[in-house]
Amino acid sequence: MYQTVHTNISDFLAMMTGIGDWGSKIQGYYHSMASWVNGHDSTLYNNSHFIIRFNALLMFFSGGHYGVHVLVMCFISFIGLTYLYKAFYPYLQDKAKLLFAAIFLFPSVLLWSSGILKEGFVFLGLGLSIYYFKLLLNGTQITRMQQIKTPVCRQGRDKISENPPNPFNPWSIMLLLLGFILLFEAKAYILLCIIPGFISEVLISKVKPAAKHPFITYITVTAIYLLVGLNINTIYPSINPIQTLSDKQKEFIRLTKGGIYLEETANDSLFAYIPVTDSVNIIPVNAYADSLRKRGIQYLSTAAFCYQEEVTKKIAPFRLKAGLKFDLIHEGHNDTLHLTAHDSATYIINTYIEPAKSAIAIPPFRPTLFGLISAVPNALVVSIIRPFPKEISSAAILIYSGENVFILLLIILAFVFYKKNNPNNNTIAFCVNYCLLMLVLIGISTPLYGGIERYKSVVIPFMLILLLLIYDKDKYKKTAKS
Repeated sequence: MYQTVHTNISDFLAMMTGIGDWGSKIQGYYHSMASWVNGHDSTLYNNSHFIIRFNALLMFFSGGHYGVHVLVMCFISFIGLTYLYKAFYPYLQDKAKLLFAAIFLFPSVLLWSSGILKEGFVFLGLGLSIYYFKLLLNGTQITRMQQIKTPVCRQGRDKISENPPNPFNPWSIMLLLLGFILLFEAKAYILLCIIPGFISEVLISKVKPAAKHPFITYITVTAIYLLVGLNINTIYPSINPIQTLSDKQKEFIRLTKGGIYLEETANDSLFAYIPVTDSVNIIPVNAYADSLRKRGIQYLSTAAFCYQEEVTKKIAPFRLKAGLKFDLIHEGHNDTLHLTAHDSATYIINTYIEPAKSAIAIPPFRPTLFGLISAVPNALVVSIIRPFPKEISSAAILIYSGENVFILLLIILAFVFYKKNNPNNNTIAFCVNYCLLMLVLIGISTPLYGGIERYKSVVIPFMLILLLLIYDKDKYKKTAKS
């Protein structure tokens, strides 16, 4: 994308903005990119092109040096995590160092927030949206609580407290909206998971009965939010969140399973699926296809080759070896036929997917409300407890398992030394609400330990903050002393 600047600046701007990029010329650029068109696009809104455009823009300053991009992304993540610290510091002033460790120092957070990935923008979006939402909602409360700890003289502190900054200014509103936009563009489902928390916080701050019973308020708001959201298809039939989530789960299962998908030349809605191990049973029909096959299955399934095929009008036909067992998939239909290959049908290679090495078996749920609810317990086990000891097959999974054990021990510690009459129940409810929604979503849709660890990285700080809010440090000290 960046190289286009040197040849046609208008094409570059079209790709950067997405405005007027449907022409054949711009689509040609897209098809020549290795990661723009791929088999991993989600049925959920998940703008994977956002990070590509960002790095293309950054090329003007980095000169193509990868380390510069990493450094910029680390800085973006750091800003977001700092805003998270500022947002929750007023409730944990007596545990400031533990809060710092919980937000900044957990291994998964350090790992996934320091790469050229969308997690950096997710942390920035979460930090901006939560901090400025609380600032606008609570007025000067957060500002005052933060300034109490400012190491200035008594006279200076009094002046600051008497004249705190006005939170209701255009800058705060703009940064709140920026946080929402970043979450929507990076990972929209995260924005959907924090919205019920924001609605509940507004009710708690404005309605006295809601303030007296924050947990009931959160449960009620979230239940109504989910019932309306998950059944929105009764009003807009084209939008079916439960079916979309089921499709997302199937996509992930398909990706982790891997395999080769071949499209029938006579019917482009029919696909033959075979495992990667059966690639030797794909037979070229003519010399042209034979010459291309020598470059490997991976090359034949790239967007670059497919686009070149469209330009030259040459089709590389293949057939399956007679007697080979394969699955015939009809696009748009749920049924799959298990057939035996014969000599008549010809195919073109559509997609090649390398099997995942850390896949786990997640039973598909029926795309109904009851089917989704019945999948929740297993989803929480997958996202919180697993992998089990017998499932540890590599050093990476061992480290992830160690993190889970550490968090479980902290959960036990927090509940043994829990704080009675906690003044921060609404903040506790906010963290519980966000964590449960995210963990259920991750556990249902992601049958891959690497993916689970990555997606949990934006949940772990809130899990640890929740435990710090529950944990009574004084009770622990008294018990340890006695």
